[in-house]
Amino acid sequence: IYHGLTASMNKRFSRRYQVIGSYTFSKTISDTNDLTFDQGPQDPTNARADRSLSSFDVRHRLSLAAIVESPYFYLSPIMTARSGFPFDIRTGYDVNLDTVNNDRPFAVGRNTGIGPGFFAVDLRVGRRIRFKADNPLSLELIFDAFNLFNRNNFKDVNNVAGALFLNQLGITDVRVRGDSKIPGSQFSGFTSAYEPRIFQLAAKFSF
Repeated sequence: IYHGLTASMNKRFSRRYQVIGSYTFSKTISDTNDLTFDQGPQDPTNARADRSLSSFDVRHRLSLAAIVESPYFYLSPIMTARSGFPFDIRTGYDVNLDTVNNDRPFAVGRNTGIGPGFFAVDLRVGRRIRFKADNPLSLELIFDAFNLFNRNNFKDVNNVAGALFLNQLGITDVRVRGDSKIPGSQFSGFTSAYEPRIFQLAAKFSF
């Protein structure tokens, strides 16, 4: 089940300047992630009991891009920001002895954890060289920078609580959030991250 509201903007200020923006506010609900056992409902005879936020639910997403052109080169930055994905809290062992290790602590709903948000700025700078005005032959030199400011965007969260009651871990809020101050080996610590800053050079020949 998906509910969403999207607002977008596309404004050209002149022949050489343009701004494109998009914002989405949405909510995605599902009963299960997959039909495989470990991604299926905790109780396969009552999948409706697992109805909750989907694992790919993104409440907020904002994208801004611009295009700046000159007689010598063009510049195109892209900024992307979004809220975190939900994650399922697991005990780490087979509590109900059904041979499937997808059990949650007592009275904890599916996908009650909230993962880290994401923010990145990408940039492209290029120059197109035409050999003759009336000839389609051209050479385009491209420089790309991904995650330009080298922000540490965390990805996966340690979701193994290892306890039947979260209050045994001092957790009383129904929404558990990932925390960069906690080691990755402990519950709610981050275990992986998206790519760091990457530079890329390319040349494209058109004919």
